[in-house]
Amino acid sequence: NEGLFWVPVLLCSESTRQWSEAGGEVEAGISMVRDAANELKRKIIDRGYDPQQVLTGIIDWQEPIWSLLHRGIMEADDALRTAELLFPRCAQVIREIFPNVPVWSPKLAGSTHRTHNLSGWIGFEDDEEIGGESHYWPLLRYASIDREVLCLNCYGEREKHRLDDVYQWTQRPIVISEFSHWILSRE
Repeated sequence: NEGLFWVPVLLCSESTRQWSEAGGEVEAGISMVRDAANELKRKIIDRGYDPQQVLTGIIDWQEPIWSLLHRGIMEADDALRTAELLFPRCAQVIREIFPNVPVWSPKLAGSTHRTHNLSGWIGFEDDEEIGGESHYWPLLRYASIDREVLCLNCYGEREKHRLDDVYQWTQRPIVISEFSHWILSRE
């Protein structure tokens, strides 16, 4: 239908939570994405539709790095290594199952732009230089590899998300996949 856009998230918050609490293993995550993508494809085809005609894109994860950090499963450097290995391989799996359907990045928690001392995560809030010392810059890069769109969940003050800088760093269009009501207010 013209004007109708469907970009499903393969692994919702509950699935992401289960993966992270099981240790956040890369191979397990890739397997979960593969299973969820195959199941989605089967459901679309069983209903008589062509996935390429009904899907505007596909998102694999709901805030996976935030889930690892927030639950204390991994500290910052290990979580980044997980993202570096996990995100590009998940994009490849989605491309294999859904050729010609745009692959969007995992939904990334905008809150990871802050420093989280308990996990060793250094946010970009005080990192003035694009691509500086913050853990957030490589996370954005890993989430952008082999993807058409970068998805960010933005809560808090709009200017702190530095969307122009994020676009410059990743060279990907940005979709605000979740936001608090004041993000889009006049202020």
